[in-house]
Order: sequence, then C-alpha cells, then structure tokens
Amino acid sequence: PRAQLSPRAAAGSDRCATPPPRTRTVSFAASDGTKPSSAATKSVTVAAVDQTPIVTTTGGSTSFATGSGPVAVDAGVTVTDADNTTLANAAVSITGGFLSGEDVLAFSNPGTFGNITASYNSSTGVLTLTSSGASATLAQWQAALQAVTYDATAATPAGPPRTRSLLAHARPKPRPTRPTPPS
Repeated sequence: PRAQLSPRAAAGSDRCATPPPRTRTVSFAASDGTKPSSAATKSVTVAAVDQTPIVTTTGGSTSFATGSGPVAVDAGVTVTDADNTTLANAAVSITGGFLSGEDVLAFSNPGTFGNITASYNSSTGVLTLTSSGASATLAQWQAALQAVTYDATAATPAGPPRTRSLLAHARPKPRPTRPTPPS
C-alpha cells in the first residue's frame, strides 16, 4: 500500500506572539511499514504582519517613602513596535501587594504626550491610558509611560512593608478586518 500526504491536509502554527519573519521548510514523509518514502518539502514564508508591541522596564525596583509624594514608577521604560508607529492604549497595573484605597497610579498629560488620557480604577489598581483614534506616536507613548507615578494615600501604610510589581502592556491600533470571500 502507498501513503500519500497532501500539503492541504497538514496544519501548523507558530505560537510565538511575534514570529521572526523568515522562510521555514516543512518536510513530508510516509512509510508503508517497511520502506520510508523520500521527504518532500514545502517552503512557508512568514511575513512580519501585526507584530506585538513590546514594553520593556528597567531592572531593579523603584523606592518610595510614605509622605514624600508621588514617584515615577519607571523613568526608563521603553516601547517599541516593529510594524506600528502609533498605539491605541496601554495599561499599568499594580500586580503584587496592592491595597485598594491606599495605592494610586496616576498620569497627567501636560500636552506633550499627544492625545493620551488616563483613567485609574482604584479597586483593581489598573491605570488605563488611551489615545483617541490611536494617533499617539510610540515616542509619545514611551514618554507617557515614563511619566506614570505611584503614591500611597495612607499616612501610615497598612500591614508590613510590601513590594509592588508593575506590569505594562500596549495594544496596537485596531486593524481593518478583511472581508470573507463568497463561498
């Protein structure tokens, strides 16, 4: 008996959020149980389309002293995107040791960060930043994220000393959807 494989029946995916653009070679082979076939190959070219924005924080931690006022969370955070020059939104979250009603993340736009605005959810510790029409540039986003501050509103913080971990992520502007061809 002969085995035959069709490239249309083979499926694969690259689970990387931003797979590097390059050509991959896929090999097909079959065996009748006695003799293996020669390998047949097909090239798959991966294009750099809709790459994920990358937010990178600096190392270490940020020190905060109660009563000293807000401090910049990370004045060295960077934002890059391989295929977008603007972004739609970003979020900064207190992900460790959060105390609702005591911990505050804030952002103020003096007019130098494009049209980026912010909204803080004091019950979840999430600061959401948004650019209407996804028109703020990567440089404006980077400067805006560098301007995010942390403060504690209690004169005497509750509980033992704690560590705040902060997570930032950015979302690209929405892409137009492609129409589905008629069947």
